[in-house]
Amino acid sequence: MSGLIYLHISQLLTGLMLAVIFGLVWKTIDRKQYILFWAFSFLVLTLGGVLNGLKPFFPSRDLYWIIVNALSLIAQGLGLAGFRVRAGRKAFPNALLIYLLAIELVLIWFTIVMPHAGLKMVLIPFSGAIMALVGCKVIMSKTSPLHAAEWGVISVYVIFSIAQFTAGTFAFMQGVEADPYYNELYRQTNFIAMPALFTGLGLFTVLIVTDDLSTRMKKLAITDQLTGVLNRRGFEDAAIRAKAMADRKQTPTTVVVADIDFFKKINDNFGHRFGDKAIKAFTKKLEETIRDTDIIGRVGGEEFVILMQDTDLDDCTEVTERLRAEVDALNVTSGKKAINLTASFGIAMFNRDETLEQAVHNADQALYKAKDNGRNRVEVYLA
Repeated sequence: MSGLIYLHISQLLTGLMLAVIFGLVWKTIDRKQYILFWAFSFLVLTLGGVLNGLKPFFPSRDLYWIIVNALSLIAQGLGLAGFRVRAGRKAFPNALLIYLLAIELVLIWFTIVMPHAGLKMVLIPFSGAIMALVGCKVIMSKTSPLHAAEWGVISVYVIFSIAQFTAGTFAFMQGVEADPYYNELYRQTNFIAMPALFTGLGLFTVLIVTDDLSTRMKKLAITDQLTGVLNRRGFEDAAIRAKAMADRKQTPTTVVVADIDFFKKINDNFGHRFGDKAIKAFTKKLEETIRDTDIIGRVGGEEFVILMQDTDLDDCTEVTERLRAEVDALNVTSGKKAINLTASFGIAMFNRDETLEQAVHNADQALYKAKDNGRNRVEVYLA
């Protein structure tokens, strides 16, 4: 067998392996839609490779060409759709579907209606190059810094685009009739460069999935599962980092401890499920009232801590009093059950020479005072 056949078989096995890997990850570990898209993308590419090997058995070369290239377009679309879903976008917008359909129709036209060797062979390589560059743009659109695996995919995509544009150019230079010289250049560029790039893309995509899983696990470790805000560990880490930055900027920082009033009675009278609903409603009100730059954590059953950055005692008291009033107007219902929530709040400055533990303790003292004075109150710790 020739070297190209060995490369072709190697690419087939790699594609099948990657399809199985992504399929197993989706089935057993993380059922994210983009992982499933990538599994099908590699599976379709593998199927296309199998059909390439079965070319002599097709009743018509034109039929073979149309089907194989349709599979290539589907694989391109699925791969891009995966990155779009991962970026929080619609998988297949109308523009993408129209684009893929248009490419296939033009390919059919230059294959059957108006045969043209160069034009029918240039479409898929050029489309692959364009889709790869669009994929790079989608990956780079995220607001957070790119990870190494993402830069790896971008690098492979750029090299892939260059190779595909080169192969497509050789294909186009054939003109109307197939030219053996340019056809061979097309084949060598396409089938020698592709296996390495195909493998590289697959491996970096696997690394992206691994990185996403790692990031998600880290987030779970610092997130309260009921409310979605930070847990005690997550709050402490974020608060300490925020305080260090505030000290460098010499801006004031305050701590608020909040506690739902008579929460044990809510659980006892209405059940824990209703109590959970009350906690989630309270959390939502906290998130709606404070700024995005402030940090909120659930540190106990019904107890929350808020770190307000660039906020002195007066401003913090004003915001917290508004928050108390918002909670006081909050009704939680479930079926025929209904209650009006109230909460008590304690405020303390987070001074430069204090630890987070000391600041939270001081805010706790103010919270105890609010409860002693009748609850549904805001009290300030004054040293």
